Formats: sequence, C-alpha cells, structure tokens
Amino acid sequence: MSRATIKDLTWEWRSFSALSNLELHACMALRQEVFIIEQRCFYLDADETDPNAYHLLVWNDTSKTLNKQHEHRELVAYLRAYPQESSWKIGRVLVRSSHRSRGLGIELMRRSHYHLSHKGARGISLAAQTQVIPFYERLGYRKRGDVFMDAGIPHQQMSFTLTPLKPLLQNRTPKVIIFDFDGTLIDSAYDYAICFQTLAKEWDESLPMPKAERISSLMFEGVRPQLEYALGPLDDELFLSALHLFRKICMRTPLTHTALYSGVLGVLERLISDGYQLAICTNRPQDLCEEALKSLGIESLFDLVIGGDKGLERKPSSAMLTAIFDELHVSPQECLFVGDSEVDILAGASAGCPVAVAYWGYTPPMKLNELRQTFIKLEHVYDLLRLLGQ
Repeated sequence: MSRATIKDLTWEWRSFSALSNLELHACMALRQEVFIIEQRCFYLDADETDPNAYHLLVWNDTSKTLNKQHEHRELVAYLRAYPQESSWKIGRVLVRSSHRSRGLGIELMRRSHYHLSHKGARGISLAAQTQVIPFYERLGYRKRGDVFMDAGIPHQQMSFTLTPLKPLLQNRTPKVIIFDFDGTLIDSAYDYAICFQTLAKEWDESLPMPKAERISSLMFEGVRPQLEYALGPLDDELFLSALHLFRKICMRTPLTHTALYSGVLGVLERLISDGYQLAICTNRPQDLCEEALKSLGIESLFDLVIGGDKGLERKPSSAMLTAIFDELHVSPQECLFVGDSEVDILAGASAGCPVAVAYWGYTPPMKLNELRQTFIKLEHVYDLLRLLGQ
C-alpha cells in the first residue's frame, strides 16, 4: 500500500446508520488492531455508544483501480464523537501505524472540531492515555481531575472549548483577507531547517549540526532565535551578516518539503470566487515569499504581497498592514488579518484590524491560550469560511 500524503486521503464524517457493512467492519477491525492487539488492552471495544456516535473515517484511496468492483480502500485513521450531557465526547482516536508521525493525528482532531462546531458543540471532553497528554495539550486541551485507570491503562480527563466565531467579527463583512505566510498558509519548517543546517556548515564547520526538530519548534519565535540556536550568540553586526548569508542559502535551496496546509488551496479559491481580495503580509523577505508562491503555483491568487524587506518596519509593527490598506484603498475595519503568532496579533491590534489566529500553525495552542489580546480562534482552515458565513 502506497504511503499517501494527507491531501490524498479521503475524509468522511458519518452517522452510525450511514455506515455500510464494509465500512463498519473496517472501523472495528482497525480499532481492534490498535487498541487490543497493538496495545494489548483486552476490553469490549464495540459498545452501546457506537450507534449514537458520529464517526470520522480517513481512507487511503491511492490504490483505487479503474474497475470500481475491485476498488480497495484502506482505513488509516479514525475517531468517534457523541453527545454527552451538555458537551460532546471524543474517543477511539487512532492512526494506523504505517501512517503515523506525519501530522495525521492533529489533522484528524482539527477536522473533528470543525464538524462538531457545526453540530453546535461548545465543549469537548476526552479521556487521554497519559503518554499522549502532550499531543492533546498542543491542540489546546486542558487536564481535568486526577489520573485514573481504565482497562489497565492510566488515563487523564481533558477538555476543550470551541469558540463561537461570528460574534467576534461584530457583524462586519470584510472586503480583504490578509494572510501571514509561514505557519498560516504553508508549512515550510523542514526546508528552513535544511537551510539552517547549511548555514551552520558554511559559517563554521566546527559547529554541531542544528536539529531539524529544534528549528521547527522555534518557528513561531522568529529568525533571530533560530540563527542563535544554529550559530551561537550574535551581536547586531554578526546577526545581519548571518541573516544575509541565510537569505542567499534560502534562495538557492529548492523547496522540497514546503507545502500548503491541508484545505488551504480550496479555501483561497472559494474566497476569490466569492469576491474577496487576498493579500499576504509576511516578515519573510519579499523575494523569498514570491519565489515560494511561484513554486507552489499560487502567486496569481493574491492581489498584493508585502514582505519583511520592503523598507517597512516588520511585524509586530503595523507598518506593513497599513501599507496594504493604503495600496488596496480599504480601511482596517474592511479587512481581516489571519496569522499564527503573537506578532501577528499585535500587528493587527496596532493597525485596528480584526485578527484571526490559525491554531494549526507554529505557535503552540497552549501559548496562544495564555495571550490576553482579543482574536478569533480558527481551529481549522475551513473555520475561516464559517466565520465569513459560508
């Protein structure tokens, strides 16, 4: 079976009665494979909750044949959600072992949040095995109560609050949607890590190789902490020299791993078809941003791109956003700025523009939840369409 990317997978949100016999069999077989055989946890998996639940199924369809009678679908991820008192509960969250460690679990949870928000859910709870508590904390879940045992495995109750979207726009209808770039529209962390590794080697061959995971974890902090992690402490003069060399390395390094986040292209195309103007406001240098847009084939979707080397003060200053307002002849209140970090929130607030924050980006949700500024929380890129009433 080929190892499909997230964009190649088929996502289905089904009630129990809408599942075919073969689909139900695939759900139960995968649940038993992961929870009973793999985790050696012996309990009654099929229970009275299943008929009352909605089921999110993720299929790898890359093995389809032209003859529909011989079509084969591999279920690679799954969860169920069901109403419980005044909230909803999520359970049986799993990803097939062959498809782990590539973000599918996070995407699975975010899509479930999207579907549950359409069901009117405001609160979500789950019982997490203790070894995966950090995974759920990354999504913004909070621990509740003490650890308890279930089927011989320690668990922790956790909860999550879905934020209603529309009231936060105060009934405004924006004309222009402005996006941050890295961590909002694209995931570029691994290609950046490669560039930092090249930089360290060219700067000083005796330096240890920067770890890709650490570079990725610093994406929301900005380029200086990343440079100083890769090269060591830098005064202002050395920082500018390192930044210049890093930019040259980025320009000559192909974007092998950079990709749009799941669902972004469809949302951008829908916004354009509905008459919105799109712009980009990024601290990434202008030429690097334009090169990435061309590489991804989406440069024609944006009316304006303002990068961090246009001679304007970079975010968290409002200067770049103000330049966009002026060039597109709109007021701040006629725009919505979508970003993924505190500097985006501060820039929007300073510019007088409402801000929506991409919780799928680089800033850990726990850090975003600690911020006191007012912003609109987007769990999934499709929430942007919901926010705009579509």
